[in-house]
Amino acid sequence: MIEAEIIPRLMLAHRSEGILSKKLITNSKRSTPDDVAELARIVDEHDIFVACAYVEALRGQGVSLETVFLDLIAPAAQLLGEMWVADLTDFTEVTIGLSKLQHLLHHFGPAFENESQWAFCSSRALLAAMPGDLHTFGISMVEEFFRRAGWDVKGGHYQSCKDLVIAVREESFDLVGLSVSSDLLLGDLTSVIASIRNASRNSAVRVVVGGRLFVEHPEFATQVGADGTAADAR
Repeated sequence: MIEAEIIPRLMLAHRSEGILSKKLITNSKRSTPDDVAELARIVDEHDIFVACAYVEALRGQGVSLETVFLDLIAPAAQLLGEMWVADLTDFTEVTIGLSKLQHLLHHFGPAFENESQWAFCSSRALLAAMPGDLHTFGISMVEEFFRRAGWDVKGGHYQSCKDLVIAVREESFDLVGLSVSSDLLLGDLTSVIASIRNASRNSAVRVVVGGRLFVEHPEFATQVGADGTAADAR
């Protein structure tokens, strides 16, 4: 009870002191590198309650969850990965930190949906990481944005292309979104997209791709047979 309730409330009440003493985001457009580094430090050194309290403090200052999601949580995840590559932290710490960031997405997901003015729509999307790609954080972020826009979203981890084909054959989707972070998977993506189109219950299904690989090389989207890509969840 002390850890889950009392400490976070004390932190919110005294957010100008202690762990939340650093300058917080003061607008709903951008975060600073210091803000991102602070969240990365919190999830690396503290439990999820401290991270939630930090986000609540930002919301208390009028920062939208869209800003928190895109300009703070997403770059904090990227920073953790860069710290691992630079050998500033180990794989276990990065994995735990990313799991805390993913918990933040799910924890604030309902409130994030309520920030939207979108009405419910009948569109359905299947969103997944490319089979063989272990980086699922980005697709979790995209799921939150699609749900906020009123889409019926099916997410999950698919072990193989066959599993994806079964999913689109059994259910009708307006859109299939695939996240790809590894260059090694690019060669398989063309055949995966072709298999999805051939098997899809909806013959007019659209396929979009995203992830680090397509942020760096958006021209790859048409090369693999996708209908498009986007730089971020927005």
